[in-house]
Amino acid sequence: MTRQFSKIEFVGLIKNRSLGGLTHQEIRNAMTKAGLREAHNAHFIMRLIERGPVCGINTLDDLAKSLNNGMSQPGEQTGTTDIILRNGRAKVVLNTAGEFITITHLRPGKA
Repeated sequence: MTRQFSKIEFVGLIKNRSLGGLTHQEIRNAMTKAGLREAHNAHFIMRLIERGPVCGINTLDDLAKSLNNGMSQPGEQTGTTDIILRNGRAKVVLNTAGEFITITHLRPGKA
């Protein structure tokens, strides 16, 4: 399955700053500049800050590399797409508009 977005690239010094050192708004602004959007009432950014480092995503540049090298497949929920990150430990869930919903650890036996 093809991705719902083109190659992701964050720009500026923010791309190499630790996620824990960034505010929610700074991440949202960086995503907007990269042509990305968090879905309405979603919690992607909050989960990214919380779960990203455990999944090997410590910076926005790490996120971009993981998504760019990820594998896309139909999501578990109707109308969603899962991007399995390159390390195989987590997935990013997108809606049909390509908006980011969440990032979650993969359950054993699920891909």
